Amino acid sequence: MLTAVKTRWFQSKVQAEIKAQHNDQAFVNTVFNRVDVLRELDRLRNDPVLARAKTGPFLAACKVLALNVAATDSEPIVQMQCANLLGERLRKARSNNAFYEAHKAFFSEVENLFHNAIERNRGAAAPQATSDMPGLARLRQAFDEASAVASWSLITLLKLNEEYYVEHPEELNRAEASLSRGFDAAENKNPRWAYLHFMEGINQAIKVNQNLVLAHPKLTDAVVRIRSIEKETIIPLWPEYQDDPSWI
Repeated sequence: MLTAVKTRWFQSKVQAEIKAQHNDQAFVNTVFNRVDVLRELDRLRNDPVLARAKTGPFLAACKVLALNVAATDSEPIVQMQCANLLGERLRKARSNNAFYEAHKAFFSEVENLFHNAIERNRGAAAPQATSDMPGLARLRQAFDEASAVASWSLITLLKLNEEYYVEHPEELNRAEASLSRGFDAAENKNPRWAYLHFMEGINQAIKVNQNLVLAHPKLTDAVVRIRSIEKETIIPLWPEYQDDPSWI
């Protein structure tokens, strides 16, 4: 009986963490309505380090979001929202180096789940736009898909540029500001601005080291995918985009 109470208490703390970031009870219910999530929460509750730490619910929330992103049976919109929320949490965690290093193994596991899922679902994070959809709906879905690919790309570039950013914190601040604005726009259900902010950050990161994209095959694939979305859907439906592209 006591174990069940402790489990529910810990789960309520983790739910409150996610709800504070995204105040939508229906979304929270969906995120936690998974056997793998509940099983993992029970395991984390018994972790002697994590469960007793004040940051335990924050860490557990990262794992819950990562499991939802990685799940092959998650709804695409849920996966994308979880990816956006998790990306923002990982950015926050990395901004506190001591905290990140103290839980480095945990964050490595979460980041691997996150990146592997984004790579696997690249190009499928939002339903594919079809030619018989109204133009505005097709454009919105194109930006949904493009912003999911772009957010993964920017986070990857930040990691690859890590050594440079240690010596140039002002550049890191600029890139992370673009990442944060992109997540804020996605949270506010504005995929166009989310995409443009992510691309602004990518443009800045590429200028730091133009060889990064060429040296990372999956980044090259991401660039090709974004170009394809622009060419096939965004530009035909929004011609003005060609006059002011978000990156070169």
